Amino acid sequence: MRFQKFFGRGLHSQSLLLFMPYLLLLLSVLGSCTEVEDAVHPGAPRMVPREQGLDDLEKGIGPLGDFNALRLQWFRGRDADLSSYVIYRGIDTLRDISQLEFTLLDTHFLYSFNPNISDTEYVDHSVLLGEMHYYFIRARDDAENLSAPGDTVRYRLAVKPFPVSPSGAETVPLPLSFEWKYSADFRYAVDYFIIQVENVTKNQLIWTRGVSRTAYDGSAQSLTYNNDGNALEKDLSALSTYRWRVYASGAVDADGISSEGSLSQWMEFKIKE
Repeated sequence: MRFQKFFGRGLHSQSLLLFMPYLLLLLSVLGSCTEVEDAVHPGAPRMVPREQGLDDLEKGIGPLGDFNALRLQWFRGRDADLSSYVIYRGIDTLRDISQLEFTLLDTHFLYSFNPNISDTEYVDHSVLLGEMHYYFIRARDDAENLSAPGDTVRYRLAVKPFPVSPSGAETVPLPLSFEWKYSADFRYAVDYFIIQVENVTKNQLIWTRGVSRTAYDGSAQSLTYNNDGNALEKDLSALSTYRWRVYASGAVDADGISSEGSLSQWMEFKIKE
């Protein structure tokens, strides 16, 4: 027998039975070592903070121009075995944070082999206008271990501004003036607008200007291009294509960062020769 060759010819069945508990104990210890290694949880994700500056409205949590949706951004974790991020959401429909309940919204997988696909950004298309939305994210590894919850961020999506002029694909004379309207619905605390202008031909942001809201009855508000003298392109050219959009900003947190707002679509235009 193989056991006799290994332990000696004098091994009897009773001796083998005595040895079995030690063999099972050894296997148990080896198995527990594997479980301890797999039980290492990944680090909690860190959210990208929102910016105060006018030049960059697309960092952290914020609105999209093409849809009524919110964008979330976070930093990539350093754990080598990360597989996905689990996103949780709570909606404060009762205006009472103590009653807020978080539910699993979605799972966002990593795309390590395709750098063209963003795996640290998520868009929530199921947002309720006028309601404060709270989010936190947990990282998950290959062994299905979840991290502790990351930072909680919040945002209230407001109704979009409506660009009046220049409208899409319009050719306009100089001097250039931008005109837009905003809803008279007082559910939204929007009291500030940020105008952004890009040279599409050069792929360059050439002017950003923030102004207070002056019309609360739904009528139009206007702003002349480069009225502060800070535009990178002082003289707009008929040889370039341009575009502009309006960011509506509402309530701000204690640190001065807006937690409510919306973003219009880009509107392209050209300058008359």
